[in-house]
Amino acid sequence: MITKAQDPNAKTKSSTDNTWKITAIVAIVLFVAAAVVAIVYMDKASKLKAELKTERQNVEDFRTELNSVKQENLTLNEKNQTLDQTLDDAFVNITAKEMLIERLNTENATLLTIKNQVAEIQAINKSLNISNAKLNKVQAKINKTIKAKQAANQKLKDKYKIK
Repeated sequence: MITKAQDPNAKTKSSTDNTWKITAIVAIVLFVAAAVVAIVYMDKASKLKAELKTERQNVEDFRTELNSVKQENLTLNEKNQTLDQTLDDAFVNITAKEMLIERLNTENATLLTIKNQVAEIQAINKSLNISNAKLNKVQAKINKTIKAKQAANQKLKDKYKIK
C-alpha cells in the first residue's frame, strides 16, 4: 500500500482539491455578492420606479393645475375685455353727461339771466299798471270834462242855434 507521503499524485490531488474548494468559495462569495448586488439593484430599481410613478403623477397633477390656471387666465382675460368695454362705455357716457351738464349750466346761467329780466319786466309791468290806473283815472276825468264841455257847447249851440 502506498501512503500519501509516498504517492506523487497526492500533493497534486490535495492541491487540486484546495483549488476546487477555493474556487467554490470564491464562486459562492461572488454568487452571494451578485445576489446582494441584484437585491440592492432590484430594491433601488423598485424605489426608482415608485419615485418615477410619483413624479409622473406630480407632472400630471402639475399639467392639470397648469391647464386649470390657463383656463382661469383665459376666463379672466375675457372678463377683463368685458370690463374694459364696460369702462369704455361708461367713459363715453360720463363724457356725454359732462357735456350735457356743461350745456345745462350754460342754459341755467342764461335762464337765471332771463329770470332776472322777467323779474325786472314784472316790476316795470307793475309800475306801468299803477301808471295806467292813474292815467285811466285822469282819462276818466278828462272824458267827464269833455262830456261836460260838449254838453255846455251843445247848450250854447242850441241857445244860439248854430248848426
